[in-house]
Amino acid sequence: MDETFWTRWTLTDRPLYAVVDWWKLFETAQTRNVKKATWFACPNKLEGKGRRILLRRENGEQLPCAFIHTLEIASLCPVRGILADKHGPLDAYDLADKSHVSPATFEDMLSAVSHVPLTWLRRFETACTDSTLSAVYECIGYIEKAPKSGVNSRTSVEAYTLAKRLLDSLDRKPITSTSKTWAPWIQRLLNKDVKPEEIARAIDWLAGPNKTNNASFAVQCGRSLFEKWDRIIPIMARGGAHPLAKPSPRATFERYLNEIILETKKRPRDERESYLSSCEDKYRDVPRIGGRTVVQRARVVLQQSEAI
Repeated sequence: MDETFWTRWTLTDRPLYAVVDWWKLFETAQTRNVKKATWFACPNKLEGKGRRILLRRENGEQLPCAFIHTLEIASLCPVRGILADKHGPLDAYDLADKSHVSPATFEDMLSAVSHVPLTWLRRFETACTDSTLSAVYECIGYIEKAPKSGVNSRTSVEAYTLAKRLLDSLDRKPITSTSKTWAPWIQRLLNKDVKPEEIARAIDWLAGPNKTNNASFAVQCGRSLFEKWDRIIPIMARGGAHPLAKPSPRATFERYLNEIILETKKRPRDERESYLSSCEDKYRDVPRIGGRTVVQRARVVLQQSEAI
């Protein structure tokens, strides 16, 4: 669906209905990547409380069938889960025309399932404002509020921006690689609650200090970045290049060890021993490695180099 879909509506005075959590309840891994679906996944739960509430209403036997027809129509709409076509929102008469069921049945069903206690559908009174459209996409479970030109609607613009940043950082760009093929992998990192600034910092590190060290860590595509992410962060943290990441105990130990040795060597030889003794309390919270404190290890290193 292109970004002009909403602006082509001519029937803007109608309420808009959206299926709550459509992309969670009625989509699978196979259907999410299909542009035009020929089938949809529908739960077969028959003993639910909501269905019993629906059946107790007048003409209740017809309402579950009307709701299933509504789901079928929603699966064929330009944005699956949103009851609207290129002309605008669908009402009970539109649903009746598509399914050959009485409009009165659809009116009863829409009223029943869009109010407490069911709320299987959500009704939006104003369909064409930016704030309403944002709420509609959130209702059906889209990651991104609205699709952009050339951008998959389930991949955020932020992921495309980061993918382009990664692509631009490579010296040799693979011929078949584009932001469009890399962005879904970066979106997976964002879905794992990885902050965008962390990904941006990692990309800068890969193109900067990593390249300075003869590119010891190679990342050639978005998939590579996703699969190697858990290995990249500890390496960056070890060198202090990623302050948002938590360094390992050994990395913390080595950093303070180098700090103590450097500060000790700056002092006169006769003051070094007393300085090391004063460090015992200052660095007592640093994790031990090999059963030794960081100060004990620093004293051994300095004695081996005859610095004390």
